[in-house]
Amino acid sequence: MKKLLLATALLATGASAGNFDQMYAGVKVDYAWPTINAKFSETTVADTSADLKARGFEVDLFLGQGFQLNADWIYGYEVQIGRGLSETKKTFKNKSRVDVQGKSRRTWKFGAAGRIGKTFNNVLVYGRLGFNATQYTFKFTQTGQSNKSQNFYAWSITPGLGAEYAISNGINARLEGTYELGLNKSNFTWNGNKMETDKPSAFVLSAGVSFAL
Repeated sequence: MKKLLLATALLATGASAGNFDQMYAGVKVDYAWPTINAKFSETTVADTSADLKARGFEVDLFLGQGFQLNADWIYGYEVQIGRGLSETKKTFKNKSRVDVQGKSRRTWKFGAAGRIGKTFNNVLVYGRLGFNATQYTFKFTQTGQSNKSQNFYAWSITPGLGAEYAISNGINARLEGTYELGLNKSNFTWNGNKMETDKPSAFVLSAGVSFAL
């Protein structure tokens, strides 16, 4: 009788902590708000600094494993790979007042993170801490000058918070916010223009779905 009542209760809630302690794969859509402060030196560009925001949508694929710590707590890990879908444009004026077009984009993103959270019936509320390598692409174009693209990787620590909802057995939806705390700088030269970026950081809001494997 007790087993019957337990099964009825689980059906009534639509899920249990067991929905989160499994291997899963999924996809999520991100919107990123990066801050990339660039400084120019020994340059023909009149503007000596700019924020190359590289804002836009991204799509990620992720793979993870959850483990049940006790009746209410879940911990686990995830790995992910992402691709930026859009680029941000910035116009500079050189000393001859000719437009210089700058384009920035978050091209690729690779990451791994650990998660721990508490379940409330069919909802998991969790915190996460990870490490990302994000490839940024910069391209500058000026009339009568050659174009040059420059890629560099920004390494970052990524704390975050999220909530995951068990739609049905084996299918979960999630909403997540993370902050990428940049760790390294980069610099390159283009047509006599030397550019150095600060440590790129970003806030990323994500929505996605995962499927049990």
